[in-house]
Amino acid sequence: MTDFAVLDRPAPPPAAGLTLRNSDLNTLFDMLTEQAAKAVDVVVPAAQLRADAARLSIPQTVPHIDDDGVTMLDGLYIPTRHAESQIAAKLKIPLEYLRRLRTEAPGLWEANVGHWLADAGDSGKSFLLRLLVDPQRGGGVLRALLSSRYGIIDNLDVLLCALDGIRAAGVDVEVTSCDLSETRMYVTVVAPQIAVAARGLLAGYRSPFDPSRTGENMPIISAGFRFSNSEVGAGKYTIAPWLRAEVCGNGLVQTMDTVSRAHIGAKLDDGTIDPSAATVAAFKALVTSQTTDAVTNWLTPEYVQKKIEAMHGAAGVPVADAPKTIEYVVKTLEMPKAAQAELLNHFIKGGVTTSGGILHAVTSVAQTIDDPDAAHKLGDSGIRAMELAAAFNR
Repeated sequence: MTDFAVLDRPAPPPAAGLTLRNSDLNTLFDMLTEQAAKAVDVVVPAAQLRADAARLSIPQTVPHIDDDGVTMLDGLYIPTRHAESQIAAKLKIPLEYLRRLRTEAPGLWEANVGHWLADAGDSGKSFLLRLLVDPQRGGGVLRALLSSRYGIIDNLDVLLCALDGIRAAGVDVEVTSCDLSETRMYVTVVAPQIAVAARGLLAGYRSPFDPSRTGENMPIISAGFRFSNSEVGAGKYTIAPWLRAEVCGNGLVQTMDTVSRAHIGAKLDDGTIDPSAATVAAFKALVTSQTTDAVTNWLTPEYVQKKIEAMHGAAGVPVADAPKTIEYVVKTLEMPKAAQAELLNHFIKGGVTTSGGILHAVTSVAQTIDDPDAAHKLGDSGIRAMELAAAFNR
């Protein structure tokens, strides 16, 4: 057995405490502001990085200088689960293997990561590290390990610019839900006064959360949209129409109309990152204008009516065998196998035995999931799940 199969110092758990689910705007703003105060971005040559018991060590790097003074970045950084997945991807180490080493053999985690960091250093590679720094104790949290060409778009900037865009459009809206995961921010906005009766789409439906709420007595679908962003390399900045069924709060995401922007920038030099004023201003103007456009184009009765009519054709196909239909949908959309039983349960509770009932089941189950990323991924697949169910039963 090698010397590094066992370590005296145990591996720390992945960094946590960075998430919110079904929160409000003020709480989200406070958390993003708190994170921004600790955030430092630095491009570090791979040759300067070390592994230390399931952590990354920055033994030598340039100091971070800002209005508050000088912060030395030397220290140990505990990766989030997302950052650990990026370490695995950049160094071409199987992720499941690396996560097993974290808990069972942190010395081997250190040896594997250390070896391939040295190899990347020999190739002259550098990485952008997105950190939350603890200035009192040193070190902190590694939120992301990214290419030096990654274009930084922060959640707090997205939130503030989107709110500016909403105000510029002059439409009364409510921020109904805010979610934050290790990887993404999601903010859902609804205009309850912009609504259409969808009696056909909601006929026979009853809320699985409260059977007294039915499609007959609450047939309204309201206009809205959702914007989301990843500041750690887990996807694009996006904004998409989001229609709310008032009977149960289900969200009907119109993914076909999504607008997005990739995080790609010019290659960054080694050292701490301070985006130019021009770059920041251009991005903020883009988010603000796209949000204003979204409010103008999507928050109208005409848009909501058009989307309801577009769903009618795929919603009315009778489901002859619900278990087999749901099994097919789950497999085709690569949903978690564990979701299958819960989807069937919500399908039965909803009382609609057509392909539209599959849509209702997917979007209601999504509301019960605690993990923000998993919840939104499932909810976003609702319309596609309905279309697949219709095709399966025709």
